Amino acid sequence: MPPGYPEAYLKGKPRWMSLDAVADFFYFGFRNLRKQLSIAVLDMGAVAVLWLLMNYVIIRLSTGQIGYTLVPWWIFGVGVVEAAALWESFGRSFGHRVARLELRRTDGREPTPKQKVLYWLLWHVSVLPLFPLLLVPSPHERGSGLELRPFTMEGRVPRPWWRTSTGIYVAWLMGVALTAAISVTVSWEDLVRLFTKAGTTAKFWRSFFSPDTSIILKTIRELIVTVFMAMTATSFAVLVAVPLSFLAARNLM
Repeated sequence: MPPGYPEAYLKGKPRWMSLDAVADFFYFGFRNLRKQLSIAVLDMGAVAVLWLLMNYVIIRLSTGQIGYTLVPWWIFGVGVVEAAALWESFGRSFGHRVARLELRRTDGREPTPKQKVLYWLLWHVSVLPLFPLLLVPSPHERGSGLELRPFTMEGRVPRPWWRTSTGIYVAWLMGVALTAAISVTVSWEDLVRLFTKAGTTAKFWRSFFSPDTSIILKTIRELIVTVFMAMTATSFAVLVAVPLSFLAARNLM
C-alpha cells in the first residue's frame, strides 16, 4: 500500500454500485413484477366475469333487457380490485392455482390471520402502483412475513372442492353461466306455453316413442356400410401416413 493513503480509499466499490448488481436488480425485479401482476390480472378477470354474468342474469330476468352492471363502472372497478385482493390474501385464488403457488410464511408454515390482514392492507400500496413489485421481496410480502411458494400436497390431506375458494368460485360460475344461457334461449312466454299448451305436443311425443319399425333393417344395413367405409378410409390413410412420417423423421435427424 502506498504511504499516505488510508486503507479505506483503496477498497473496491460496493456490490450494489456494480453493473452486475444493477442487472440482477432489474432481472429479478421484472420477474417478480410479471409473477405478481399476472396473478392479480387473472384474479381480477375471474371476479369481473362472474360479476358481469350475475348482473346480466339479474337484469335479464327482472326487466327483460340486456345489461351488464347494476352499479356505476367505477364502483365495479373498485369492487373487482378489492375482491381480488381479499381472494389472494385469505385463500388460494384462481391466479395462485394457475401459477401453482400458495401463500405461506417464510418458514413454510401456515399464515396467521394477522399476517393475512397485513398482507391484504399492504397489497394496495404494493401491487396497484406496480413499481414496488420490482423489489424482491415485494413490500406487501416483506411487511407481512409471507411469500408465494410452489404448491405441494406433501403431508396434507386434500380438501373437498366445496371447501376451497376456487371450487366455490367455479361452482358459482357454472351455475350463473347456465342461468344466463337459459335466460337467453328460454323466455317467459316459452315457459307459459310449455305448461299451458303441453297437449299440442302429444303428436310429437307419440311419434318419438313409437318409431317406424319398417326401416330398422335398412338403418342397420346402412350403418354397417358406413362403418366399413370409415375403416377402409382409415386403412388407406395409414398406408400413406406411415411412409411420409418415416421420411419426415429422417429429414429431421
